Amino acid sequence: MLEFKELSPFFKALINYIGNGYTYYQVSYIPQKKAHKKAHILAKLSKKYNTQLTKWQRQYRKRKGLANYQVFNLKSVVVVLKTPGEDETGENWQKFPILPVNFGVLELEIIKDERDKITVKISKNLLKEIKANIREAFKKRDGRKFHYEMKKLYNLHKSLKYRGIMLQISDILREIQELKKKHTIKWEVPKFF
Repeated sequence: MLEFKELSPFFKALINYIGNGYTYYQVSYIPQKKAHKKAHILAKLSKKYNTQLTKWQRQYRKRKGLANYQVFNLKSVVVVLKTPGEDETGENWQKFPILPVNFGVLELEIIKDERDKITVKISKNLLKEIKANIREAFKKRDGRKFHYEMKKLYNLHKSLKYRGIMLQISDILREIQELKKKHTIKWEVPKFF
């Protein structure tokens, strides 16, 4: 079991394991009322999925046609990855073309992009919300709201430097330039992008 404190190493580890053949997943969340039992829940999952195997034990299982598992945790999010092979748990698994991870207001997705590389993107819902808030800020000339959205993008840009997120942010910045011309507003776009 792998437990993380920050967003960047969490996604880096997930991408690494997905790239190494852990292509099935389950995403679950520890409810707030059970947060005090988090260590117990994670220990139980680790035992259930037998995640403390050595490299040689995992290779042995792979040769026998059995699946290997890994459990990842960040805050209340728990992601379980599985390799192809016979599944002893009998659970339903999702196949990876898209792995959605939701941290409350922050919704991200791990995907394979057009280059067949694994990357992280902002979910469609969150991206629509950010763009709508920026448009509304320009329409109402609300600089505070605009800079609040810019700060959210900055935090994402700073913590997760993945191609998918960078392309989405550059798309938003292009739209901001068009909105500045349309509404004749000269708000400064921060230079951190």
